[in-house]
Amino acid sequence: MTDPGKYGFTLMEILVAMTIFSVTLLTLFSTFRTISTSSEQVQKEIQRQERIQQCLNVITADLDQIFLPRPPRYHRPNPTSPRTLTALWARKRY
Repeated sequence: MTDPGKYGFTLMEILVAMTIFSVTLLTLFSTFRTISTSSEQVQKEIQRQERIQQCLNVITADLDQIFLPRPPRYHRPNPTSPRTLTALWARKRY
């Protein structure tokens, strides 16, 4: 005859197994939550960066449109030009 108490688990074995299982699940769930939160933050940052890039593109386009290529209004006088020499001579007389 066999002893009926030899088959099965003791209370201590069940408690140890439940503790190990609980710690494992807690670690998995906290890791999953951290990854989920990080993923949301990364998505928000990506959207923010895209909005900033769009704004910079609009500003760049606006600035490109306001540029008007014009020749400079000031021209350095040519000292050997007869017009310049006449103007200089007229100033010295007065």
